Order: sequence, then C-alpha cells, then structure tokens
Amino acid sequence: MLNCLKRGEDKVEIDGKTEKVGLIGHPVSHSFSPVMHNAAFEFLKMNYVYTAFDVKPESIREAVQGLSALGFKGVNVTVPHKESVIPFMDSLSDEAKIIGAVNTIKFSDEEIKGYNTDAYGFSAAIEKAFSIKLEGKKIFVIGAGGGAKAVATQSAIDGAKKITVTDISEGKAEQLTNNIRKNICSVQIEAVKTESREMKNAVEDADIIINATPLGMKDKDPIPIDTNLIGKGQKIFDLIYNPKETKLMKEAQMKGCEVSNGLMMLLYQGMKSFEIWTGIRPPEEVMKKKLESRVFGGK
Repeated sequence: MLNCLKRGEDKVEIDGKTEKVGLIGHPVSHSFSPVMHNAAFEFLKMNYVYTAFDVKPESIREAVQGLSALGFKGVNVTVPHKESVIPFMDSLSDEAKIIGAVNTIKFSDEEIKGYNTDAYGFSAAIEKAFSIKLEGKKIFVIGAGGGAKAVATQSAIDGAKKITVTDISEGKAEQLTNNIRKNICSVQIEAVKTESREMKNAVEDADIIINATPLGMKDKDPIPIDTNLIGKGQKIFDLIYNPKETKLMKEAQMKGCEVSNGLMMLLYQGMKSFEIWTGIRPPEEVMKKKLESRVFGGK
C-alpha cells in the first residue's frame, strides 16, 4: 500500500514516516534527478522524498554506511563515485558486474546491492526513439568511458550482431571490448583505431551510431566522426542532451539519418531506479515533462 502524503493546498509535508531516497556525487547541484523523482512521488501520492548529497571522494565509505544506517531505501550514484562505491556493496547486478560501475544502490535489511540502470536506460531509449531493438543490429560506439561501457554492455546483453568501439585512447577501447568479450562469450565485439580504415568501414556499415563522448556539449567542439561516412537509414544516438541538438545530430539529419539525444536515456535510467527502490513503475509522462521543463525550459 502506498503511504499517502499529508498535503496542504499546494505543497507536500515531510513527516516521520517519509521514506528517503536520493543521489550521491561530487558535485550534485547540477542534477535533474530530484525534480523528476519528486514529481513522480507527488503524482502517485507516495510519502517519499528524493534529495541530493554532495559527498567528497574520501568520505564515500562513511556515506554509504550512513545512508544504510539512516534507513534510506536507496540512492543514485553519479561521478566520481560510480566505481568507488563497489567495495561497499554486498552484491552487484549482472550488468553492474560487467560494466564495473554502479549508478543505483538499494538498501534492505538483507544487503546493500548495486545496479547499473544506465544500461537499461540506453536500451529503452533506443526502442523509444527509433522503434527498434538492439538485437541483431550493428552498433558503432564512439568513446570508451562510463557511458560507452553501459552502451556497449547493454548492446551485447540484448544480442547485437556486432559492436565496434573507438576511442582516442586505444587502450581504453581495448580494455572495454576485452572485458565484455570475457563476460559475454557469444558477442562479436572489437576495438578499432580512430581514423583507421577499419573504423571508417564500421561507421559506414553500422545500423546505430552512438556518441558516448562529451564532444558536442560546447559550440566549439568538433563533430566526433566524419559525417561524410554516414547516410540515409542509419540511426544516430547522442548521449548528450543539452544542447537538445548537437552538431552531429544536425548534420546527420541533413543526410537522412534518424537522430535522438540522450534525454530519454536519462529518464529511463531514473525510472528503473525508482522501480528498484519502490517496486512500482513510475509515471513516464510526469517525469518526462518535469525533466524537459528543467533541462530545456522554454527552448
């Protein structure tokens, strides 16, 4: 049964029965997670509150232990703690083990369990944006950081036909692909050098191209791949969501590609966290509307 909020005319009241969830990171003031989660709790009349906590790296152990002791239901985890929280988990979900990063923690009497809902968020966002599944598709991933790990891992889990990863740091791309290959034996995955013939062939052959780098967040940023290699029928997914349209997305559209930014990935990873903590699927449109309003405003 849902605990109903005590409500004034236009505000909710936190009381002694309020369940607590939140976010830990450093910094956290930029986060959009509190607004979308609290909007869902208010809509569902659930006596929950979501707030953000700025936790310095040297205090991560105490933070996890303290949140558990204080009776938190769970928290999201953002940079720089996604890897450093792992030693303090009693168990990890399968995808969190492979990715090597946790973005969601659930506290219970039995254990502290870490999850990675970024991976689920990516898969759900692809299906929403393009009405397709990752299964059987040829995937090209630009970047080998945290976002790329979630993207490549979920693509492998979902049965992508082939996954190709490139990064300016060849070692990072090799490490990412080797780790996935070690954990998911059936996957066809390889790392290729930036600007190599193998990279160009993979871009031209890809069904879905994902930008998992920060390139595109600033006006002066270069486009992360040569757009002369892409064409009609390909799908371009940019993990960046602000700006709403990156240079890569704009040029790809002119070439007849379908494009999407990463806002829905942010939404769906948050929805999955909500469900892990509460056992309830949150209202998608409520969270989406609040998120878009906060991210884009009147744009």
